[in-house]
Amino acid sequence: MNKKLLEIRLFLNGAGAAATAVTRILITAEVMDVAPCDWSGNIWNGRIKHTKSSKQEIAELTYASLRKKSPADLVIVAAVFIRVSAPGILMT
Repeated sequence: MNKKLLEIRLFLNGAGAAATAVTRILITAEVMDVAPCDWSGNIWNGRIKHTKSSKQEIAELTYASLRKKSPADLVIVAAVFIRVSAPGILMT
């Protein structure tokens, strides 16, 4: 892949402590299009369904052009996929 970090679309599957830490590292490295996702779908700032304070924190860290998409949709359009979640999330 011949892209700069600023140009990469990244799908981060998971929304726990590990996902938050990975998100912070990615943003520090200037990856700006990070789409965090949990079993309920993409996490974005303003999502009400199944959003705990920890998930709100990860939503505020990211600005993703991929918001409001399912895990199956995200894995297709993202250039990079990182999984830090429970098994079977892509099956839902």
